[in-house]
Amino acid sequence: MALCVFAVLFTIAVPAYGDIVDTYGIGAKAIALGTAFTARADDFSAMYYNPAGIAQLKRPQLSIGSSFVNPAASMKLNYHNDHDPGHKTSGADSTQLLIYPHGGVVYPFKLFGKNAAFGIATYVPYGLWLRWNSNPKGNSGAYNSYQSYYYRIVRASPTFAIQLTKKLFVGVGLAFGDSHSGLMRRLYISPITMTTASGFGGYASHFASLPFFQSPNTSSLVPNTAAAYLIFSQDPNLQALAAKSGVDLNQVLAGDPVAVKGFLNLVQRLAVANSKFAESLVKVKVSPLLARLKNGKMRTRCTDEFNWSFNIGLIYRFNNRLQVGLAYRGLCKTRFFLRTKIYDGTGNKVDDVSGHTWIDHPDQLEFGVLYKPIPRLSIEADLKWVNWARIHHYRVHWNKRLLYKYFVKNGVPPEVAKALSPGDKTYFPRHWKNMIQPKIGVQYQLFNWLAVRAGYFYDPCSIPHNTYDTTWPGASKHIFSIGTGLKLFGGRLTVDTAYQYSMVEGHKIIDYGRSKNLDKTYGTEDEHPEAKINGWGYIHNFALTLTYKF
Repeated sequence: MALCVFAVLFTIAVPAYGDIVDTYGIGAKAIALGTAFTARADDFSAMYYNPAGIAQLKRPQLSIGSSFVNPAASMKLNYHNDHDPGHKTSGADSTQLLIYPHGGVVYPFKLFGKNAAFGIATYVPYGLWLRWNSNPKGNSGAYNSYQSYYYRIVRASPTFAIQLTKKLFVGVGLAFGDSHSGLMRRLYISPITMTTASGFGGYASHFASLPFFQSPNTSSLVPNTAAAYLIFSQDPNLQALAAKSGVDLNQVLAGDPVAVKGFLNLVQRLAVANSKFAESLVKVKVSPLLARLKNGKMRTRCTDEFNWSFNIGLIYRFNNRLQVGLAYRGLCKTRFFLRTKIYDGTGNKVDDVSGHTWIDHPDQLEFGVLYKPIPRLSIEADLKWVNWARIHHYRVHWNKRLLYKYFVKNGVPPEVAKALSPGDKTYFPRHWKNMIQPKIGVQYQLFNWLAVRAGYFYDPCSIPHNTYDTTWPGASKHIFSIGTGLKLFGGRLTVDTAYQYSMVEGHKIIDYGRSKNLDKTYGTEDEHPEAKINGWGYIHNFALTLTYKF
């Protein structure tokens, strides 16, 4: 029984990550330089950018700090389908200040007469949290998502590096961490379903009040009679068929026993011969259950409690003015365990299911050049490649069918409830694209105790239009940064600061019918839903890192 309406209504879009969730830098120094740090890599953050870099450090050092991120996204969204003219809304996110701590310790030593170092760091390579108005009247996008978050925490990144020759440094590190994600959305119920539920309820009350339906033997006929009569009342062809079969619909409405029995026999023959009619009967009878879910909520939380990846890198120093770096950040395989709770429109919990999925963090390759035209001035340029094409799709495995228990508990036969509820496996297309980021950074040593920095990089959107949604409204961005490096107490304490501004490149516009992921939020395929979204915004990032050299 192809009741796709229910599968669409209750499919859960598990939040994944796109270019928007990057925290845009680890450590204030690298952030100020536009994260063009692969060839320099001369503080604790080398354990992320290029592990070989810590072999350049001469003294043990301890770094602690944090980034303070304030995203500000806005969107206009409109939708419509064959039965719903839509509701155009606009608004801004209400995300609070996000805090991403970072830190690390590096201990240089000699190994077989060569400079070497061991370090361990902690940082947040991905992370963002978006909150929107949860009321669909003020934000029609709430049906797709009104709150979503994603972050990965690297709890420990043990790293070893060594200077093999006068010019060559190599390093390798592991990153052990955990990842978390979540999504909250409202349930969209089409007006046609609400109208059907109202009509069915009215006819059910009417027939239940008639003498013929008062006995135990006939009271069970009320749902079938009410559902069938509602369908016939709206279809002239069925009314003509009833007249041809000798069934007087007015007598059925009056509760005449002979007319009711003849009508139900006709309905049974139609249901056997016509699967669409049989499906319509089921839809009408369960419409009140769906109506209860209007503007209900779905909350999904996903956790991968342990994952790991590796970083390798090298730095080659041609001379005191020029050096290059190459780093590879390896694939991080994950397994997210999910917990989904579904609530009806009055806030009562109607289902609670668990599941799991795999959404790997992609591998990255980055090449950088550091050039010093004069001793006090350095210019750095990086090119970063991210393998987002790995995210072609993902599949969720549930421990049971969504809302099956809800339907059965409310009197739906198990075999029908099974057809109504989505299966225990759900497929989500993504088709993301690989991304290349160009970066540039400049540092000028104004005084021996003060350096000034600036940087820029371009962050192209990896999410195509046909799988776009409001969970992570990714867009291409221009990212500018400035910062300082202040040495205190004879250089024993360094205070690095950075301010970063991420600006969306114009407005991101997804026109009607462009995104399958967005459109299906607002109805089934046979209702021809379409949605249009216009998004824009920016992100402020303030970063501070303190480094003490022993």
